[in-house]
Amino acid sequence: MITIVYSIDTIPDLDFGKKHMNLDGLSDEDIGRSMFFQQLQTKGDEFLPIDLHKIITVSCIAEENKTVELRSFTVLKHFIDFIKDADHFVTWNGHRFDIPVISFRAIIENLVISNKLLQDNHHTDLKAVLSNGNIALISGLDRVSKHLGLPGKAFHSGKVVWDLYLENKMHEIIQYCETDVLNTYLIYIHHQHTIGEISKDQLKEKKEIHKKISSGDNDILIGTHVLLNNSIYLKNIGLLIIDEEHRFGVKQKEKIKGFKENIDVLSMSATPIPRSINLTLSGLYSISLLQTPPIMR
Repeated sequence: MITIVYSIDTIPDLDFGKKHMNLDGLSDEDIGRSMFFQQLQTKGDEFLPIDLHKIITVSCIAEENKTVELRSFTVLKHFIDFIKDADHFVTWNGHRFDIPVISFRAIIENLVISNKLLQDNHHTDLKAVLSNGNIALISGLDRVSKHLGLPGKAFHSGKVVWDLYLENKMHEIIQYCETDVLNTYLIYIHHQHTIGEISKDQLKEKKEIHKKISSGDNDILIGTHVLLNNSIYLKNIGLLIIDEEHRFGVKQKEKIKGFKENIDVLSMSATPIPRSINLTLSGLYSISLLQTPPIMR
């Protein structure tokens, strides 16, 4: 069975603000400020309606048998494609936020989503479960995590996501979202143990997997470029293998450059960028050519 623990982060739907709220011509910051203010004036708080949230990051942990994988996506379609074969979903407050936002954005973006994502019997909303449906009576993710000795949220409020977006700090937004997912996953496995779905030894094993990822004690770690962020610490690296290096941003490449003094780096690409070709032809990079195509290609 494939279990997906996930969390989303959003910003105001700036395009809607421009087209339908008479905010065209303003900066992103002013559009967002105006949308929050209008919401405050009409409803008494700045939290926007579900349909005015635009997803900018989805982070998830995929668990299948004893394999645990952390992934982050900045395109909703990529996340939906990734979870198409999943059997069960886990969220924190997903019934009231994550699922409705994903459902609405899927309509806007003309995407097809798995029915299981929307079905209660395939979804565990931990906030609802742990409060027996009275979510107003239980603390937020940060405090509940700390009750269990977990690290808690990277920031106390999701409002900081908007500030980070304005500062073009997407990597920090991804870190924030990943931290939420890791906390949610660890609460979930404690819940599984409480209701007898996993044994004490299995709980210990699952927590150890997370500990190895976060502490850098793992032997092999496979993931996307988000592994270069501070959310996952890569200690004692011996070999870094990069596939499709041309897809990496400037900041990621700067971090890779920092690794290269101390470790071996293998970069692979079927479409190398001109800079890499130049470094190779000048002798600064060594190169190997694989000229035999894969089977059936």
